[in-house]
Amino acid sequence: MTPEISIRTFTDDQYILDKVFYANNYRLKKFSHEKFVVLDVGAHTGCFALLCLMRGAEKVYCAEPFGDNYRMLLKNLEAFKDKVVAMNFGAYTETRFANLEYPKNENNFFYLSHVGFHSGNDDEPSDLGYLVTLDELLGGISETKVDLLKIHIGYAEADILLSSDVIDKCNFVCAEMTVGEDKLKELITHMKSKGFEDSFFAESKEKEGARLVLFAKEKCEDLFNLYVSGTPEGDEAEGKQIASMTQFPPESE
Repeated sequence: MTPEISIRTFTDDQYILDKVFYANNYRLKKFSHEKFVVLDVGAHTGCFALLCLMRGAEKVYCAEPFGDNYRMLLKNLEAFKDKVVAMNFGAYTETRFANLEYPKNENNFFYLSHVGFHSGNDDEPSDLGYLVTLDELLGGISETKVDLLKIHIGYAEADILLSSDVIDKCNFVCAEMTVGEDKLKELITHMKSKGFEDSFFAESKEKEGARLVLFAKEKCEDLFNLYVSGTPEGDEAEGKQIASMTQFPPESE
């Protein structure tokens, strides 16, 4: 089945499609079994969900609170409606309603992947969204295990993961987040306490402090292509990076 993918003009939809679906920035391999279950938090217009479906996912749960993104998500996933559960709400560290601010017009271009909390300025348009905790999301999934959790919402990803007591329902986690070293170490410790024995981090080239963050119960490389450069020079550079990396910081004495 070849899906039809719709994008909005004067937005960053094409960029997200290229980055997530075609360039596979989350580095997913083909899924290892037929009944693969995915929870996509911050599903945007469905690009990551489509990527998972094309890789053989049996069920994809999509959470997207921003109304205009959700409308596009439903359109893009129409061909897979028997495998998709779309939810018009998002995730946070607490259950609440929130005003989500429309991205500003920047040179006649709207970055609709950058939706965040409303600043409180009444002159700025907003969309009322509903947010729940990650544990509520995971608790609402009927399957006993979620093979892959993906989270990228543009705010509080690390705090949301840190607030979860049942994150161990997932086998793998992939996320994009802007996070400092101290918060990242705290997150690593929390995830390890929940059974995630392996992790991988890659600096984003788009924004200072932004990272691709991967966690796995066993090995990240079981699901993700960790080092993909495509050139001898890139392989050498990545090799040096590998040599300097540690999966977890040494525990304090």
